[in-house]
Amino acid sequence: MKLTQIYILAITVFLASKTHNVFAQTSSKCKQEADSLFFAKSYQSAYALYHRIWFFASENEKSTITNNYLLSAFYAQHYNTSLEIIQFLKSGAEPNLGSDQKLIEIAAYFNAENYEDCTKQIENYMDDSINNFQANLAYFKLLCEIKLNRKDLVRQSALHLKKFATTQQQLSLDSLLNRYENMRYFSPQKAQILSLLLPGLGQLYQKDYHNAGNAFFLNGSLIGATIITAHFYNWPQAALFWIFYVPHYYLGNGRSSRDLALQKNEKIKENVYAQFKNWSPN
Repeated sequence: MKLTQIYILAITVFLASKTHNVFAQTSSKCKQEADSLFFAKSYQSAYALYHRIWFFASENEKSTITNNYLLSAFYAQHYNTSLEIIQFLKSGAEPNLGSDQKLIEIAAYFNAENYEDCTKQIENYMDDSINNFQANLAYFKLLCEIKLNRKDLVRQSALHLKKFATTQQQLSLDSLLNRYENMRYFSPQKAQILSLLLPGLGQLYQKDYHNAGNAFFLNGSLIGATIITAHFYNWPQAALFWIFYVPHYYLGNGRSSRDLALQKNEKIKENVYAQFKNWSPN
């Protein structure tokens, strides 16, 4: 019985070693192929291979592909995976992220639209030194504050960012900041109330003359048709006409005027944000 157990154990160890060798060879080939794809800038394909290797790799094996895997994930727009790799690096015995890796982490948070965590992490890395890394941190912080619509903090972030900018960039940033603070938004509530007072007036308030004319003409025609129908004592038909008209056109016009204001406000925000995005501290 003991000999049988020893025999089975020996066979198991032998098969395990063979399996490990086969896996090691396969992993090595995958790594070589992934590296080739990475240096050829085929980041999506490289990411897929690195991801497969990472799943089965040991801690030591992971360390040999971490940097390329991180860059591949980031450039292939797998931002959550990028953040997972950063967390792996931070969980090491002596975590020491370089400025490039920290910047990738910030950019990954930002591109994943996780602006709250992005600003928190920026505050952890930000100091009083004047260098390119700190300039990029200040730049991302400003963009996050704009996205979060924290108007009180946008100027504060912009003033901090000016420390890293040239005189010409400072003037450009001041111009953008003034434009941001003086943005004229349309009131959705006001637009809706005006449209209910007089169909088309809400669109006119938003300088949408085409839709204002359409709303005024359509609603005026329907109201006129209802009055004419009632004038000839066809009260049931006039009542049905009015019941159909009010919720679909009169109230609907008010809602569309409100929605138009919301859409215009979003466009205004995006246009100003795009100008800040095109501004660069480098």
